[in-house]
Amino acid sequence: MSEALRSPSPATVQPLRIMHLSRAAETLNSFMIPTMQEQIRLGHEVFICTDESAHTAGLRKAGFEVMIHGMKRSLNPFGALQSILRIRRFLRERRIDVVICHNSLAGQVGRIGAWLAGTPHVLYFAHGLACGPAQSPLLWRIRYWAERVLAPCTSGIIIMNDYDENIAKVGQLVGSPDRVYRIPGMGVDLSRFTTEPHPALRDKLARELGIDRDKKLVLCVARLIPEKGVVELVEAAHLMAKARGDVVFLLAGTGPLLEDLRARVRALGIELSFRVLGWRNDIHELMKSADILALPSYYMEGLPVSILEAMACGKPVVSTHHKGCEDAVVDGETGYLVPVRTVEPLARRLGALLDDATLRARMGQAGRRRVEQVYELDHCTRTIVEVLEAAMTRREPTKEETMSGMSYRDSSPSRTPGFGPTRPPGPAALASSAAPAGVLPGAESGSNGTAHSPPAVAGLRIVYLTTDDPLYLPTFFDRVLAEHHAGTQAVYIAPPLFKNQSTWQATLRYIRTFGMPAAARLTARVLQAKYQRRSIGSVCQKWGVKSAIVRDVNAPEFLDELRALSPDVIISVSCPLIFKRALIDLPPRGILNLHGAILPQYRGVMPAFRMMANGEKKAGVSIYFVNEDIDAGDLCGQRIFDIEDKDTLDSFLVRSKGIAADLLLDVLRQMEDGTVTSTPLDLSQGSYYRWPDHIAVTQFRMRGRKLW
Repeated sequence: MSEALRSPSPATVQPLRIMHLSRAAETLNSFMIPTMQEQIRLGHEVFICTDESAHTAGLRKAGFEVMIHGMKRSLNPFGALQSILRIRRFLRERRIDVVICHNSLAGQVGRIGAWLAGTPHVLYFAHGLACGPAQSPLLWRIRYWAERVLAPCTSGIIIMNDYDENIAKVGQLVGSPDRVYRIPGMGVDLSRFTTEPHPALRDKLARELGIDRDKKLVLCVARLIPEKGVVELVEAAHLMAKARGDVVFLLAGTGPLLEDLRARVRALGIELSFRVLGWRNDIHELMKSADILALPSYYMEGLPVSILEAMACGKPVVSTHHKGCEDAVVDGETGYLVPVRTVEPLARRLGALLDDATLRARMGQAGRRRVEQVYELDHCTRTIVEVLEAAMTRREPTKEETMSGMSYRDSSPSRTPGFGPTRPPGPAALASSAAPAGVLPGAESGSNGTAHSPPAVAGLRIVYLTTDDPLYLPTFFDRVLAEHHAGTQAVYIAPPLFKNQSTWQATLRYIRTFGMPAAARLTARVLQAKYQRRSIGSVCQKWGVKSAIVRDVNAPEFLDELRALSPDVIISVSCPLIFKRALIDLPPRGILNLHGAILPQYRGVMPAFRMMANGEKKAGVSIYFVNEDIDAGDLCGQRIFDIEDKDTLDSFLVRSKGIAADLLLDVLRQMEDGTVTSTPLDLSQGSYYRWPDHIAVTQFRMRGRKLW
């Protein structure tokens, strides 16, 4: 251990008797020994309570006293009760001051045992909260409440990623938000995981597995369970094997799916290009030999160590938009992120890296720099030790306070060493969504003042297709028509309903998705806007522009009306209708669509909501030429801006509509000047999002975001 780690001084620390409790010794043996050794150096006594396994020998060899709790990974309540009572006995016999419960099951059983034993300080070291964004609503609720009910028994929670941090704070998994402690993961030994070429290791591995040394290697290191995405990886390898023979997939790990995966590989006929290796003791050598790491996980991750180790070896990573994974991987910089439970996007991203050695090298180098800056072992160990010291020395609730459900909050300033989110902003893409009234929450907007008319742009004849939104769009049109009202032939307003919905159906969908309070707030805002006569129609009247209602933009009679106006360009702004070929071909300069996100990353419905739910730091608005595919035409304008911590969806949409208006005016000037350019979108780089489900709404709220 380096000298830089040796702080604080033992003289400044009150000695405590600490027990680390984990269901499996593997967690403690693999990740916690440096931290526990440093706690001993500071003067604490450290005990371990875990299972009996091959990893337990490593803990004893390191000099720790180990007690066996007998806890099993099962739902047997009698077995759990026996473990609880055994843990209570150990805590009392050793007069433990602090118990640190690692992972979910030990976090449940251990905290109950500690409460029964009257242990003064009970910390929950969540290497990944069990409730995650890729679960069913029912399973998520069960796992969330299993954590929530133990909040009165918990002195502090140590977490590693944005999602878990927001759940712990917003979801009240501990008495107060300042008892949620953030750490940068467990760290990587950079002397063991290096970037130097290792041709000898590659040759050795090729001989062992009987594969061509020149073939590229995609490695996955994971427990073999469905949630690690190993089934999707096999299917992606099968898909890729149809088109290429230059790659071999290596899957290292063990678990209940081991034989099933081997059988699936045989059934698909890809035994030569996909090797299920089982348990390996040479992971660092596999990492150095591989070209790419793949981890398509939707497990209850904290911060996946295999990703960090691969980046330390200078390997690009393909993982998922999932908690922990998206904290470690910077999408487009150190690797790629794909949606969970998908095969084709995973195969596309792996293929792109396999085809481009320069890209692999660039992303690998960026990953190594990121690990050096954020995840180096000594730095992480020092942070963990400091966080635990802070958490262990805070005053705790009395047993009477705990039993009454109350929790004590320190009146003194928090001693928590700050460690906020470390994931730098990705290239990602959130902006405002199309905001039809009755579908999205709104914001006050509009203008009742006297018009001030700058010089009009009259060279283009323009028709707008939009939706009846009194909340965001009046201000947008006021800003745009102020500059080019003279060239605007008409603004046609469609009802804010998708796919022939009735108003009642749209209302029910909104209530089911966001809840009755949000629906009531939306209704109040719409009624307020109506009362104040804020509408797109009133803005058009102000600027002397024709406005009219349209229900079918593809109807022959409407197309005839458009032909009579002879527009040069049609502009779609949040219009919920599908455009067919006859309409698309009508204006000679094409149809422009204004989209509330950076394309192609976030296509589809409500991109602003989706980007906030995914924790993006950057947003944008885009303008593209419409074709018959959704959000897929050639890009002709884009602006990127920050998502602010204080943003609600409401305030964000207000701000982004102003940015969108400025972007549209710039594109129209370029069309007038003949300088507008267009760029095809690479749809493989993005995802298409539909109307949010319960998981997306929960994820949005757990990130600390609000609709209003």
